[in-house]
Amino acid sequence: MADSALHGGLVPARLRTLTERIGRRGASLLLFGLGYVFIGLGQTYTVSPQATLMGLTYILRVVSIEHWGLVWIGCGIIAMGGAFTRRPGRDLFGFVALAFMAAIWAAAFLMGAILLDLPRAALMGAQFAILATAVAIIAGWPEPPPRNMLLVAPDDATILKIET
Repeated sequence: MADSALHGGLVPARLRTLTERIGRRGASLLLFGLGYVFIGLGQTYTVSPQATLMGLTYILRVVSIEHWGLVWIGCGIIAMGGAFTRRPGRDLFGFVALAFMAAIWAAAFLMGAILLDLPRAALMGAQFAILATAVAIIAGWPEPPPRNMLLVAPDDATILKIET
């Protein structure tokens, strides 16, 4: 349904052209990467609520929140760069960058929840763990063949073996 909406005219032609160029995996990298850039900007240029900072107590001993914001931005840019490779496997660095930061944040919040008895940190940790899991699942998706691609058997093939 979403595929038909995308290619059926509900989406402007320029966006359709972009999604056809980068594929589903690339679109996921582009979207998640943009999200990471906004997370990083939020940590770099805004004052985070005190409760959130408390949940990050242990990793903030290593690096400041502003520097973590720059790491988020960097991972987002790496992911967006991976969106344009258009080949599964070559875009792996983008998915690794996404999963890396989500996993670090999940672990930091869950540590804060357990060691500092912060219930809100447990929720934040769960959200980032879900995000890391979603990224890992999408990284395993194969890219479907282009819509205009015809699959033709070789001329001399009389029997095609299909393995399931």
